[in-house]
Amino acid sequence: MQALGGYIEYLEHDVAPRARASFRLGRERFEQKLRLDEGITLDADRLLAIAMRELRATQDEFKRAAQRLDGGDPVEAWRRAKLEHPQTGELAEAAGRQLEDLTTFIDRHAVISRPDSGLVNVAPTPEFYRWSFASMWAPGPFETKPTPAYYYLTDADPSWPAERQEEHLRHFNYPTSGPSRSTRSIPATSFTTSTSGRSSRSAQIDHVLACIFRGRWAHYCEQMMIEAGFRRQDELLKLGQLAEALIRLARFIVSIRLHVEDMSVRAGHAGVPRRGVHGRGKRAP
Repeated sequence: MQALGGYIEYLEHDVAPRARASFRLGRERFEQKLRLDEGITLDADRLLAIAMRELRATQDEFKRAAQRLDGGDPVEAWRRAKLEHPQTGELAEAAGRQLEDLTTFIDRHAVISRPDSGLVNVAPTPEFYRWSFASMWAPGPFETKPTPAYYYLTDADPSWPAERQEEHLRHFNYPTSGPSRSTRSIPATSFTTSTSGRSSRSAQIDHVLACIFRGRWAHYCEQMMIEAGFRRQDELLKLGQLAEALIRLARFIVSIRLHVEDMSVRAGHAGVPRRGVHGRGKRAP
């Protein structure tokens, strides 16, 4: 933590005052990057139009879910929903129960094939990594034997003031912990762990590709599990899945406008809430 603090101070007080270049890629480079990195050939205007369409549709769906939940205001409904969370010291245990429920559902409905060996070990985040909220540490692509994955969650520190503990744990509320954290960990990790122990070249290639796409397709898994019928009658869970979708849609829109239009960084931060860190040191997209 001390090293991270020193690095942030260096960036803010040494590098930033001397920085003169623009962070913006510009329309041409932005579209080129998407074309070369992602194989996306749509231009920025078309992508922005799609993002705005999906944002409006998801906002409407969120309002309907909130209405079905308690008939109240969507903002107030979501505020109350975030109050439903594990207590300090119970985070890993609660996530373990969620994973068991998901595993049972996935196996019963044959959503995806899973490896026979243990899939995920849920544990508190190691001390050196407590700057993150949640992270998935999956086996590397060239492991020669089955190796367990670790799903780390950063619980509130009991020494913190009660208000800070509550604020921290609201980010692990049950509505979003189900679809966004636990749900993605099982289907995503299944692909990477299922090839462990296979020495063939094709298996290694499959494993590398799975590792590359795991973080991106995991977000798809959230909605997929809801549509597959997981906790079909749980409107709170549906509200959480939609809230996570709204965050990423807003980030998608801001990223386009930051690089292609003239949106300021300050405006971008004001428009998109910042969440914790997912994966190995990478912010959620």
